[in-house]
Amino acid sequence: MKLPAIVFLLFIAFFSSAQSVPEWTPTPTPSSGTLLGQATLDGFPCEPGDWVGGFTSDDLCVGAAPLIVADGTAYIQLVLYGDDGTTTETDGLTVGEEFELRLWDASVDSVFVFEAPIAGWTNTNGAPIPGLDDPTVLYAFGGPRAGCTDPDYFEFDPLAQLNDGSCNTLIVEGCTDPTFLEYDASANLDDGSCLTPVVPGCTDAAYLEFNPEANLDDGSCATPSILGCTNVDYQEFNESANTDDGSCANLHIPGCTNPNYFEFDALATLDDGSCASVIIPGCTDPVACNFDPSANADQGCFYQTLIRDCNGSCYFDFDGDGVCDSEEVSGCRYAAACNYNPEATDDDGSCIFVPAGRDCEGNCLSDTDNDGTCDEDEVPGCMDADAVNFLTIATEDNGTCAYLSSGCADLNFDGAVTISDLLIMLSQFSNFCADLDLE
Repeated sequence: MKLPAIVFLLFIAFFSSAQSVPEWTPTPTPSSGTLLGQATLDGFPCEPGDWVGGFTSDDLCVGAAPLIVADGTAYIQLVLYGDDGTTTETDGLTVGEEFELRLWDASVDSVFVFEAPIAGWTNTNGAPIPGLDDPTVLYAFGGPRAGCTDPDYFEFDPLAQLNDGSCNTLIVEGCTDPTFLEYDASANLDDGSCLTPVVPGCTDAAYLEFNPEANLDDGSCATPSILGCTNVDYQEFNESANTDDGSCANLHIPGCTNPNYFEFDALATLDDGSCASVIIPGCTDPVACNFDPSANADQGCFYQTLIRDCNGSCYFDFDGDGVCDSEEVSGCRYAAACNYNPEATDDDGSCIFVPAGRDCEGNCLSDTDNDGTCDEDEVPGCMDADAVNFLTIATEDNGTCAYLSSGCADLNFDGAVTISDLLIMLSQFSNFCADLDLE
């Protein structure tokens, strides 16, 4: 027991000569276990020179050690001593006993107590204590760490527990390299999305300056592309075209292309200046009525005949109608007649007409009851010869027949026999009056 105590005292003496230490003096005993972890003060990693210590509920120091600071993290490696059962005094922890963890801040010479007692000590002969052996466990002393607590901001502090309003710059992920198509001017955090290098150029295929490799139009598109055949040796040549589209198919055939010249070649597609002799159409026969001495290409002659002169006038036209007597055609010239002859030039009075409502065969154009009497010729009346009002010219019985019987006749069907009925009877028979029974 004496050797470890001497080593510990030598360590304290050496460390004290270098810097100040807290007045914590544990008693080394044969039983011990080590607590591992990390320490922060007010949310920030502790600094070199800060100490941690373990204390029982009776304020007995059972372990003390300086913090090990590396890469901005303060690590705890605290040996906690157990009670030496060979002595009468209490000089350490018993198995499972709770203890208090304290932090000494060298910068202000102040002690801070961890928020809750720690349990689980057991003798491991100096090795890490199970359950207290995780070096990543954080023991936070003092108040919460202030800082930006919103991970969406550049100022975000993952250790901060209290937002101090320092969140200023909102993170906007995207491509931050302007030489890539995916560039986002609003992005301030590159997310690896820059994939396509910018290739400036004309991106419109409808222009001559079109660059198929370009992916960013730089305004260089200037000349609209006009597709067509650009070879003057072909019939399909388009003088407006500036981009050949493969439409050149038929080579030109040189020759005279003007049909008004004798040298005209119907197969020629390109005039070669060989047109020399102008065609003058006309009658080339000197004995013809229309002879043209300047004509060199006969276009038809006409001659006087036995019945007409060169002016086309008849030698004999008795009726003066412009038709020579020998060419007259007699017939009916009225288009409405049944025997109309469109070739007739003299009307001979032979036109045949039919009454209205009938065709040239004498058939009715409209005969609703098919009785052979055209609708417009129908005469309504009583068609029964036994009736007192039989009408001999009637063609359509209208149901008005009246017959003799006892009593008086109401011939006008007004519900009374009056002078009107007598007049009707006299108009039919002239000398007979009797009562009528209508059926």
